[in-house]
Amino acid sequence: MKMDNVIALDRGRPGRSWNFQYPHQLVRDPGLDMDQKRAILTAWASDKNAVQSMPMLRHLPGTPVAVTVSAIMDAWIQLDRLAGVANDDEPPPSPANRQRRGHLRAWEMAA
Repeated sequence: MKMDNVIALDRGRPGRSWNFQYPHQLVRDPGLDMDQKRAILTAWASDKNAVQSMPMLRHLPGTPVAVTVSAIMDAWIQLDRLAGVANDDEPPPSPANRQRRGHLRAWEMAA
């Protein structure tokens, strides 16, 4: 059964040593395409790579150090920006803008 959506992280080389130590370096690696970078970030963030007794750290085999999940997610955001992925979530209007437009809720007016 052929699976087109699977990318081999080791590229056929078990025990691969990556050219990066941190997720933000992966984003800038010119030797990998966007799909490969996404696959590596996904694997890196996986619970499978969690550091025992430190659930906020992940250690991707082939990298020298463990990194935080937030560093991986920040790299994912950088990658999305580079790829031009739009953010569908518009930031909420600031309280000053809601007040000017008359959109204060009852609990906001009481404050």
